[in-house]
Parts: sequence; structure tokens; C-alpha cells
Amino acid sequence: MDRDEQRRVSSVARGLLAGWEARADAPLVGTRKRKFQQQQQQLALAHGLCAHVHYLAGPALDLLDKGQVLASLPLVRACFESAVTAQWVTQTTDGAPAFVNEDVRQRRAQVQTLEKAISQVFREAAPEVAANLVDPLETSATAKGFHNLCNDLVPGGADAYSIYRMLSQYSHASVLVIDEYLQATHTGPGLALRTAPVEPNGATWTNVLAAALVWAGRAIDYLDKDHVRRSKLRAAAASLGITSELQFSPAAVLREAKSKKTKPKPPPAA
Repeated sequence: MDRDEQRRVSSVARGLLAGWEARADAPLVGTRKRKFQQQQQQLALAHGLCAHVHYLAGPALDLLDKGQVLASLPLVRACFESAVTAQWVTQTTDGAPAFVNEDVRQRRAQVQTLEKAISQVFREAAPEVAANLVDPLETSATAKGFHNLCNDLVPGGADAYSIYRMLSQYSHASVLVIDEYLQATHTGPGLALRTAPVEPNGATWTNVLAAALVWAGRAIDYLDKDHVRRSKLRAAAASLGITSELQFSPAAVLREAKSKKTKPKPPPAA
């Protein structure tokens, strides 16, 4: 993908950002296909994830357009992860409580780490964090492990997780990042140190960011009876050469069906 293609995809992405801002002025009308409580939970989580994607995408695009690709990739990673997670939350019947349960599990681990800290300030913060934890919510799903969320979606699976893993390498302290600040030479020690990195391919990651904007927007569209942005999101997806949504995989559909059959029925009312 060359620079011209990057500019085209960046324009598509900025159009999606503008569409999101315009969407905020229109009321979000819930669909009747989902139970009220389920829909409320999904809407709260999906909105937060999608809003975060659009909040980060603007600065990420600015960096990509300026050629500061390496600086943009932690933002692109966060957008990609949040968009895929939003798709999973809105398509899994009880994905919302599963997502909350995983967040609580992570915070409990944080409490244990704080309790072991040398700093008294950190140790004293542990009870405050613990006090805000909720009891586990009833659900047959699990949101533990981003690779599992990817495997529940098509297209997704190993392809989506591979993109995430590559972005993670660029976001953490890694040899891949270090390599961008080194340059082979034919003299001396054979290696020169760079203060400015060799930038990764900007067009590729601009495309990934634009895809995340489409999938984030569609996650909210599922919960909107009027589907205000559906046609524009589909048009953007076609322009990018991607699918506009990540469908639930056959294996995930089968798992949910089995769960519904084995779930105990509530006792009859007295």
C-alpha cells in the first residue's frame, strides 16, 4: 500500500469520525429484538468502547498522516482491541456481564498487587479499589483472553489476533521496537544508533484503524432500531475492502445454543 492509498483511507477514516460526531445529535432508539436489561447493559458497554475508539482515532490519524507511524501504533492497538471487543459484547447474548466479570477479575488481581507494594500509599489504595468491586454477574460466557473473543468472530479468529499481537509488539518494550532505532552499516561495528526510528508502513496501519472505526460504529448500529449510520458504514467498509461487521462464529453459536439448553429454569412464582 503506497502513500496515495494511505491518503485515501485516511480520508475515509476522517469521514467516519465526522459521522460519529453527527450521530451524537440523533437519539439512540433501542431495538425490540433484545430484552431490556440485556440491551441496557450492552448499550452502556458498547457505547463506552466505541466512544473510546473514536476519541483515540483522531490523534492516531494525525500521527499517521504526519508519518509518525510508530508513535501512533499504541493508539491503533487500543482502537482495534476496543472495536473487536464491542462487536463481541453486542453479539454475545450475555457478553456484557461476562465483560464486567473479567474486568472485576483483573481489578481483584490489582488489589493483590497493591497489597504487596512497598509504598504505603499503594498499600492504602488497595481497600479503596476492593470496595468498588461488584459481585460476579450471572453469565454462561467468558471474556477472559482477547484471543478467545477473536475466535468467537468471523472474520476474526487468528487473523484478528495476529493483528493485535503485532500491534502489541509495537506498543510494549520489545526487540521489534528496538530494531527501528538501529541501522546496519558497512563500516566500524556494523551497527549505527538512530535517535529517530525507521517508521513502519503507515498505509497498512491506517487501514487497520479505519476498519476499527467501521466495526465500532456497527456495534452501536446493532442496538439502534433506526440504524442511522448503517448505510454509510457499509459504504465505508466496501471502500476499504472489508466486511462491515464481524459475525458470531458457528462454534460460538453452537456453544450459546448448548448453554441455553442446560441453563436451569427459574422456579415458578409462588
